[in-house]
Amino acid sequence: MVLLFVNLWFVDNDNAQNWQQKQRTQLGNSLGLISSEIIAQPLIDNDTTRIEQLLTIVMNDPHVEAVAVYDQYGQQVAQQGTLNTIVEKYLDDQHDTPLVFVKDIRVEKQIYGYVRLLLNEQSVMALHSEYQSQLRQQTQVLGMLAALAALLITRVFYKVRYRRYVHPNDVEKRNQ
Repeated sequence: MVLLFVNLWFVDNDNAQNWQQKQRTQLGNSLGLISSEIIAQPLIDNDTTRIEQLLTIVMNDPHVEAVAVYDQYGQQVAQQGTLNTIVEKYLDDQHDTPLVFVKDIRVEKQIYGYVRLLLNEQSVMALHSEYQSQLRQQTQVLGMLAALAALLITRVFYKVRYRRYVHPNDVEKRNQ
């Protein structure tokens, strides 16, 4: 039973890590795709005011810490959010590393630039972490209930077995 419980625990942790990875990338990829699509035409037209307006809209998402647009040569066109570089942000607080997503800005297979998004990992994973915590608590309770049930079944088994061997006449009288 202990081996079964430990196996269940490890399988649950592996599943949780897989879902965490999917949860992290899903939002970043979606925001990156949408951002690259809406910024494409203003970037082609070199309309920086429109790009700034669109970046403001992207920054309204509570998960986004920073967004930047670069042209096809890697020159920064516009940026909003935290001004620190990714390395500086990582060195400042190693426990709160940002999720970084980069998406090409393409129109008809031609690259005009790219969008870089920095997402706050804690806000992205808040609901998922709470859900995983509840699942772990449920697993622990089920493990304790299974151990209690195993203890009770063992106790009943030995009580019945003890009665048959210690008082065989009493068992025969009850059966008649």
